[in-house]
Amino acid sequence: MMTILPVDGITVHDERHEIAVACGGEDYLITEADFLALGISQSGTVDIEKLSFFAEKLACIKKAQSYLSSGDLSTRRLGEKLKLTKSFGDDVISAVINLLTEKGYLDDSSLAERRADELAEKRRWGKMRIKNYLYEKGFTRDDINNALENTDANIFTENLTILIKREVAGKKYDLSDRKSKAKLGNFLFRAGYSWDEIKSALEDCMLEKSTLDEYAEEGYTDE
Repeated sequence: MMTILPVDGITVHDERHEIAVACGGEDYLITEADFLALGISQSGTVDIEKLSFFAEKLACIKKAQSYLSSGDLSTRRLGEKLKLTKSFGDDVISAVINLLTEKGYLDDSSLAERRADELAEKRRWGKMRIKNYLYEKGFTRDDINNALENTDANIFTENLTILIKREVAGKKYDLSDRKSKAKLGNFLFRAGYSWDEIKSALEDCMLEKSTLDEYAEEGYTDE
């Protein structure tokens, strides 16, 4: 059931594209677009429930923009933060997320691709660890799979070789020792590489054993 109340006053904030509507002894700050959608006039009336919803929506928009100004977030993670930080209703959060998506402030597909590239290039992670990380950050499986499909496959092969050379150079592992080689395999697995990838990379490196011995003696850096 609608509750219709008279509008006591309207204050326009042109620089912010916001309107303050005085109604029932309170001021409700809403966006210019929502003000037009309500069709409010200076001496008219308004549905107080809709007015309250739009006021909460603007507050939620500002909070979301505050979070996004500190760094990109997935749609799910932003929704979780909004729900935890302030008592915004689910319908308000949903409306804000839809609005931000329409405006291009939220783009999970593009963000997942950028994150996957960064993790592969800077941290030298394999696909499995990148996949788990992105899932924890709130990305959907479809966005994660698409991101990994669009990541240059050669970078994972190159990263594995670099990691092996670096670890051997640091003398943490000895490829001629079975137990040490197994420990290196476990390290690479934790970095996100499959056992098939690890086995193939180690076999290739064993064929270059003399080169690896030189790295161990002289030291190797991937800088």
